[in-house]
Amino acid sequence: MSSEQDFKLIGELLPNSLRDFGVEKKLDETRAIQAWNALFGDTMKKYVNKIYVKNAVLYLEITSSLLKQNLLFQKDLFVAKINQSVGSSVLKDIYFI
Repeated sequence: MSSEQDFKLIGELLPNSLRDFGVEKKLDETRAIQAWNALFGDTMKKYVNKIYVKNAVLYLEITSSLLKQNLLFQKDLFVAKINQSVGSSVLKDIYFI
């Protein structure tokens, strides 16, 4: 067996192993947070105290109530963009707290 075939086999096994060990979901959640940061960058960082994913919901603790209200109107668009960036339906909703 050649090393090229070995790499192909490992490449096929790795996604299944990640899924089996429950790591894939956590990786997707981390990618969702990274996607949010990539979409909004430094502009939003100064207004976000906490960001995390729990039960397919992205939670963002926003310091500005006016900004929080404006973000609410576009949260479905944000969910779609983040899921598209991650490549899977990792998020179902965003809560601005």
